[in-house]
Amino acid sequence: MQTTAKGFAGLPATAEAEPNGGGDCGQGNNPLILGQDVVVNVETGGSCNTDEFHLTLAAGDFNAAGDTIQIYITNTGGYSDHRIYGIYSTSTNSDIAGQLLYQTYTDYSNMPSGRGQMNFEFFKPNSANASTNTLGGDWDGMYFFYDYDQFQKRTADTLINYTKWNWTDLGVRGFRMDAVKHFSPEFVGNLLDSMHTAGMNPDMVVGEWYSTNAGELSGWVNNVKSFMDAGTQAAIQPKIFDFTLRENLRQACDDAGFDTRNIFNGSLRDAAGMSGFNVVTFVNNHDFRDGSGFASLIKNHPNLGYAYVLTNNQLGVPTVFYPDYYGYPAAAGGLYGYHPTGLPAYKPEIDRLMQVLKLYVNNSPSVDYLNRFSTPYSSNFIEGNSSRSLIYQLEGSASNGNKDVIVAINFGNTILKVDQQINNRGGLLGTSTMFTDVLGRSAFPYQLVDASGRVYIELPPHSYSVWVQGSLTVLPLNITQFSAVPKNNQV
Repeated sequence: MQTTAKGFAGLPATAEAEPNGGGDCGQGNNPLILGQDVVVNVETGGSCNTDEFHLTLAAGDFNAAGDTIQIYITNTGGYSDHRIYGIYSTSTNSDIAGQLLYQTYTDYSNMPSGRGQMNFEFFKPNSANASTNTLGGDWDGMYFFYDYDQFQKRTADTLINYTKWNWTDLGVRGFRMDAVKHFSPEFVGNLLDSMHTAGMNPDMVVGEWYSTNAGELSGWVNNVKSFMDAGTQAAIQPKIFDFTLRENLRQACDDAGFDTRNIFNGSLRDAAGMSGFNVVTFVNNHDFRDGSGFASLIKNHPNLGYAYVLTNNQLGVPTVFYPDYYGYPAAAGGLYGYHPTGLPAYKPEIDRLMQVLKLYVNNSPSVDYLNRFSTPYSSNFIEGNSSRSLIYQLEGSASNGNKDVIVAINFGNTILKVDQQINNRGGLLGTSTMFTDVLGRSAFPYQLVDASGRVYIELPPHSYSVWVQGSLTVLPLNITQFSAVPKNNQV
């Protein structure tokens, strides 16, 4: 810190002394010397995550006619997510953080590559908006410290050219955009227009908006599309992560009192009418680091969540979280304390679900939620109940031989036994129509439609299976013995 009366003192830098979270954390604080640097590490794993410092000014430290305390913050790490949220003045007995003014202290000149030079004019605030930008709100707030100003042509051009360089020089064909609520959807639309014009049409463009509000999530996609040309919209489908569905899946797995039928109403497809082509579904991700609640990883049977997103193609493009697939590392060295324990690596299960998706579910034109709220289909629950199960039917398509698919997921702690009426497709799925359990996870290898248009489902607690119309082989397909006959240019 400096003033006009007293600048940098040339003293060696000191280091903060923890704990120093101040009154907000029930801790003390650290003293500062005007003109001397302090090396600080901002905590991210505790309950406070705050550092507080106090500065005592003598009469000779400032210009009594009017002065400014200049606070220089230089980020020496590879990431920055910190802000000043309080400045307490003892002379006025008040918080004067509202008087804080930011000056962008950024200069990326003389880059080794000769590209990407940026100075403060590319960020907020800059010469064009310093008098009007309050650095507040989702777009301009200092949530992640220095903020690109995509409304500056120089900034937009640099970022668009960098994205194209990723395509041409690195072979990148998909883009995940972090924290999209913090910059304009107009920039994303213009970026995709520029890429399409250059013949670059990525298969995956997905934004991360950290919210369960279906209107906000769908609104971002619609806003981006409103800034895209018609030709770009035909070639590129912008997508959003479905946090709405994920929160319903978390509660279904971790809260025994949650009615799982809410899942049928709780996706962007079902709650906001979004096309699955504009949605990416997930069960867990890196953002969830709390011990419980919305921002926590699923602790119990996350495989049931994967059973849903991998067998319902209407929801969007499903993704798999690396530790769910390969297993969670144990807590060590102060890391990963929030990880669930006692869970297996779900790779074998997820691989089989992916086979089901590829062979039988992809290209299905519709899904019917058989045990939804106010369902027209009858259910006779012998054991278990509708509030802890999901039963749905996917319409067949030409790619799977026009075979309907029935899926049941039992989130309950007890066995599930139910006679479930299905959609008979106008009589096409009549009495004695067979459905084969292609995963072999239920009590019987197949179902037969009875005279009342029902199938019998029996599943263990916390389990699921998939039945496909017709007599089929249970997955996975394993060849244990074969013989070869020589033919012309083939065997």
